[in-house]
Amino acid sequence: MLKLSRGALITTIGWMVSATAMVGAFAFAMVWQSAFNFGGVYPPELVYFLLWPLLAFGAIITYSGARTIHRPILLLFPLASVAIMLITLQYMPCFPIERCLVVP
Repeated sequence: MLKLSRGALITTIGWMVSATAMVGAFAFAMVWQSAFNFGGVYPPELVYFLLWPLLAFGAIITYSGARTIHRPILLLFPLASVAIMLITLQYMPCFPIERCLVVP
């Protein structure tokens, strides 16, 4: 049986929470681009902004686990998730708070 330390378990849970936020950002960007290119209903912007507290929560949990096992390098995954979420924000045709003005 696999025996994990408390710190490794906490770090893994933090990574999973961060990964959930990252996958949500990808899904949001794909739906947003699909609605922009092919028409349809835009997803609510609140969804994207609620992913940021989820990512921050995952980073805090990961930080707690990384401190427990004395491995600060484990924080690279949440930091990479922040970078990827900022990149997905770049590919949206307009900033999520504003409404897109599409001229027919």
